[in-house]
Amino acid sequence: MDTAGIDICAGEYDCGEVGALDRNRYLSAHQMVMDGTMVVAAPVVAYITLLVGSRVGSDDASGADDSSAIATFVMLMGLGVTFLFFFGASVLEYLKQMPPPAKQADVGGTELGDQARHSHDSHDDHAGPDLVAIFKQGWGSTIEGLRVVWARKPILWRTVFFALEIAVEDTMMGLVFAIYGTSVMFPDNQLKGNLWTGILSASSKVGGLIAGYGMSKYWTDTGRYNSMFVLCAAGGVSGLIIPIAMLLEQHGTISQLARDALVFV
Repeated sequence: MDTAGIDICAGEYDCGEVGALDRNRYLSAHQMVMDGTMVVAAPVVAYITLLVGSRVGSDDASGADDSSAIATFVMLMGLGVTFLFFFGASVLEYLKQMPPPAKQADVGGTELGDQARHSHDSHDDHAGPDLVAIFKQGWGSTIEGLRVVWARKPILWRTVFFALEIAVEDTMMGLVFAIYGTSVMFPDNQLKGNLWTGILSASSKVGGLIAGYGMSKYWTDTGRYNSMFVLCAAGGVSGLIIPIAMLLEQHGTISQLARDALVFV
């Protein structure tokens, strides 16, 4: 929904043109919900996983391999159950709360919204959805979008930087934090390492939660976004704190507590 989803929904429901203030208000709420959920859910799920793993695991030192396998299984099950729960809740909420899209095609809207509305209207006269037509239209829209982006270099470079930002964030959340928690903080206890991975992931989203609230309250459209790129670059560079803190601890310059404090900050 944070990549043109508001334009598509506005077109389907004939909401008209989506202005900069409307877009900011929606995306700010979207960010606060996403990051707030991570802040609350990540530590809770990790803690439940720790409790379950501690109960079913073995305290016998000779069964260390079995205990490690059980811990891995419990962590994977925890992630799977959590994903299925939130995915199912989201689908049920959409099915229950969202009304059917408007069918009028003569009301103004955004270009993406008009495409989505045309797609909906074109199938009203059929007994069922034409999957081949939907597939062709989807690829056609994708190719047309690529042509537009390629022809407009400012949009092209913003798309590239956006992709890099998403890649860095997902790598940090899904890989770097997990490695740090389970291999650096608690290399001999995967469940405790997983707990601190959840806490680290939650703490990384506090800034996004604050930023979303600030944007919803104080942002004004000046037409200039240079500061956004500077802040994104600074956020990416801040990831170097993790290896720097580990090197300082390995050379005896700082303690393990100071190392972890630097990473969390």
